[in-house]
Amino acid sequence: MPATLSVGSAIPGSAQSHRVKGRCDAADSGKPITACHLGPGEEIPGMPGVWRSGIEGIGIELLNSAGQPVRGRAAHCDSRSTPLGYVSSDGSFNVTLTMQLIKTASTTGEQASTTVHNGIWSLGIYPDQKLGQLNAVRYGGNLALKATTCSVDPKSLNVSLGNFAVSQFTHVGSTSDWRTFNLTATCTDAVTMTARITSPNGATSISDGNDVLNINAGIDSASGVGVKMMVGGVLLRYDYPIPFGDQTVPNQPFNLPFQVQYYQTAEVVTAGRANTLATIDIEYQ
Repeated sequence: MPATLSVGSAIPGSAQSHRVKGRCDAADSGKPITACHLGPGEEIPGMPGVWRSGIEGIGIELLNSAGQPVRGRAAHCDSRSTPLGYVSSDGSFNVTLTMQLIKTASTTGEQASTTVHNGIWSLGIYPDQKLGQLNAVRYGGNLALKATTCSVDPKSLNVSLGNFAVSQFTHVGSTSDWRTFNLTATCTDAVTMTARITSPNGATSISDGNDVLNINAGIDSASGVGVKMMVGGVLLRYDYPIPFGDQTVPNQPFNLPFQVQYYQTAEVVTAGRANTLATIDIEYQ
């Protein structure tokens, strides 16, 4: 954990995202899906939604898909103000949640390895309906504290996908050629790295949980296409940590490969500018 990390910040590399899917009765349509923190560990004063982890100076929080810390303690709590999501009109639900560690004090425990006590968030439909047998998110284990740092270059870049005639896009799913770019990471220890992609334009789901970045809106913008992306050879899942397979070698450059292409998302494509913006968050652990 970087010594310069400010109190209240997420510890780099600690975020773990999960997707919870299933189906309820149609009568539950529109009801909020909530989470309640159970087990040991009280909420840390002044840090809503951050719970004591059992390690001095480190807490844990659960974020909903909007990035909000989920608040609520004990069984059948009312956490509707920070729901994980809602049951859709057909009774199905598909929500994303993220657990991460938070630095809660300027100093942390001095032990080389410490234990995160076992905890649980119970999931349900408010006020008292559980989401089947696998109705909880559990955590626990050992945490090794190391002063590891990584640098990533370049810090920003522009990638040209090229100019293409509308006639090249003949059906939903047709694409342009892949364009490749790379980032380079250098770390002081052997770590596993992941990339999380977000965009102010959001994304559109296409198939098998994969997503396409939406292009910038505007009167001179194209329509019917998005930007498909590969992260380390894996198709993009929006706002989800995608791992690069190998570990870094201490103090040696590590290649982070990416590919992008245009992807037809609608039956009709119109001509215009087809630009997008993306933020690549590199996490390590």
